[in-house]
Amino acid sequence: MNIALKPLDPSVVAQTAILKRIFDLWMLDRAFQNAYREDPSAALCTAGLDAEQRAAAFLLDGKRAADGESVPTSFLAFQGLINQRVARNDGLSRTDLVPADPCFGDWRERQIRRCLRRLGPKARYMSHLPVAYELSLGCSVGCPFCGVSAGPLKGLFRYTKENAALWRSVLAMLHSLWGDAAGTGPCYYANEPLDNPDYESFLGDYWREFRVIPQTTTAAATRDVERTRALLRWGQETWLHFDRLSVLSERDMRIIFRSFQPEELLYTDLLPQFAEAPANCMKRAGRNAEGEGEPGTIACVSGFIINMAERSVRLVTPTVADTDHPTGELIPEKRSFTCAEDLAAAIRQMTENHMTRTLRLSDLFPSVRQSDK
Repeated sequence: MNIALKPLDPSVVAQTAILKRIFDLWMLDRAFQNAYREDPSAALCTAGLDAEQRAAAFLLDGKRAADGESVPTSFLAFQGLINQRVARNDGLSRTDLVPADPCFGDWRERQIRRCLRRLGPKARYMSHLPVAYELSLGCSVGCPFCGVSAGPLKGLFRYTKENAALWRSVLAMLHSLWGDAAGTGPCYYANEPLDNPDYESFLGDYWREFRVIPQTTTAAATRDVERTRALLRWGQETWLHFDRLSVLSERDMRIIFRSFQPEELLYTDLLPQFAEAPANCMKRAGRNAEGEGEPGTIACVSGFIINMAERSVRLVTPTVADTDHPTGELIPEKRSFTCAEDLAAAIRQMTENHMTRTLRLSDLFPSVRQSDK
């Protein structure tokens, strides 16, 4: 069962949040990194984070406790939080991400093995989510590093009475079809979740159906800081989990650090998505095929992406980004739907088309027609 993170003891939250802020600065801010290497004490003092200087030495310098010396409480708490998160993700991969439909489950397992062969050891960190939901068509941000080449924003799935009913019926149908795996996917993929003014309302329905809150990754955190703050707070208070803010520039980084106290971002990853960041995590795929980063793919779904704005469902799985697959995705099929029952029929047909549990002659020899068997 997909479970929430265990919250830290309140007595260590403030210290641990400061240490995480130090870690975020190290990953995002080259000037801080250089200053810390030159004079750790001065760098932390300038950043207003000197209260955790000893813990920073354990985190950033690899310091070890001498005989009889205690390890800083905040370092142990931060380490425990990361370990808990890794253990939870490993558990998800083995259980919750596996669809109840055995044909779908076997197909997803085959994609995992294929990616390990094609993409190497880094493929071990791919989640291969069985589903993702899109609540808009296209994206207003237009990140130059977008690995799936999201197009411009063309449509929104607003939370009208009719759309809310359709959304709830889709979630319920998929829950019955795939079990709890239907509640492991985010409500975004090749789009920006906060483009939809009603995003939070859709998350509320998701919570009521699955009793989990899906992770949000947004590149628009600084567009409306108060909205972002409220979303993060609601998610942490309702079902503790990690969200992610893509940091697009040094300016974005400054706004985020100025706008959010360390405790507000204790359970929020800051993703370095600009070339100047020491730990930028961009991949050369999609619009960034010729840009910064290493070759790869940002695709994370081996399953179905359901676009509610377009009323479409597409089957996808990661692959190496190349001229034939510029976004690092294989897309065997895409269909349209009008209602939950129509979507269920489309998924059943796509499952039959691509997820057989035994090899057919046409799988080995695609040119052989069904009538020739």
